[in-house]
Amino acid sequence: MGRPALARLIAPNVQWRARYEGQRCFVLLSGPSLLEVDISRLQGEPVLAANFLYRHPAVSQLSPLFFAEIEPLWTFPFSGLNAVEYYRAIDRACARPDTVFFLRASSAWFFRLRR
Repeated sequence: MGRPALARLIAPNVQWRARYEGQRCFVLLSGPSLLEVDISRLQGEPVLAANFLYRHPAVSQLSPLFFAEIEPLWTFPFSGLNAVEYYRAIDRACARPDTVFFLRASSAWFFRLRR
């Protein structure tokens, strides 16, 4: 993907630049140590969740405002998932209908193929 195409793809993200300026936000990445954290205490806070956090038992209580895909699609075979299952699982886990999903630019092709 060239720079002009990438610029067009990410241009809508500018609306989020200062939306929460001056407020605290939480960024949660997935990892085994997170199972020891009571993430339900972040309910009502602006939270950006990422990757496999949707598998956390309390993610539905958390209802992340944002969900970011950080892992490239080529890593899915190693996780035992395919990309369609991954995106569907995130959709089910994020209870908010207004969760904003940030994709890797390199994953845009996946959605273009499935329009």
